[in-house]
Amino acid sequence: MYKDKEKKRAWENKYQRDNPEKIREMRKRSYQKNKHKYVKREKEYRKKNKDKIKAYRKEHYLREKDEISAWKKDYYQKNKDEISEKAKERYQKYEDVRERARLRAKNWRNKNPEKQKEYRKKKKEHIKEHKRGYYELKAKFVLDYKKDKCCANCGYKEHTEILQFHHTKGDKSFSVGSGIGNKKNEIIKTEMDKCILLCPNCHFLLHSHKKV
Repeated sequence: MYKDKEKKRAWENKYQRDNPEKIREMRKRSYQKNKHKYVKREKEYRKKNKDKIKAYRKEHYLREKDEISAWKKDYYQKNKDEISEKAKERYQKYEDVRERARLRAKNWRNKNPEKQKEYRKKKKEHIKEHKRGYYELKAKFVLDYKKDKCCANCGYKEHTEILQFHHTKGDKSFSVGSGIGNKKNEIIKTEMDKCILLCPNCHFLLHSHKKV
């Protein structure tokens, strides 16, 4: 249509400006049709130009730092609950995410002891509430383990929450009650498997006979 490349480019630019919706729809159809090709090409480009992309992103961030920060804050405020919920789900689902989060928090605490003290003063009630919630989750895990079980000696099973753990197998690493506050569920479960469940009366009698 155009022999002159400059005229052709000018016409294409004008057409794109005049028909943005049409162009967008056309590009969308093209992408859906050749998605695997686009993805492959993009991966290859990213692999070849890793440093270039990194440098561009850094430059872009430094240039638009204030705008990006304002946008992030605005977006977070609008979608706060949804973001928190997704983060909790991801944290509970993936072990590697939990491990990275723990290491990041530990490194920050080591580097910023003064800030940590200041944070603890400001968020005293919040930290208390968090610890209480954490303890309740662990306690529920132990109660669920006791569910539908009974005393190994007399068979009592009316109120399983009062059943107590008595170590019989392997070495005792810690008492289950003290481990609720600071041990992982997997470690607590391993320790519970070393025990039998006894009602308070049978547990007391067993230990009193041992002393005698």
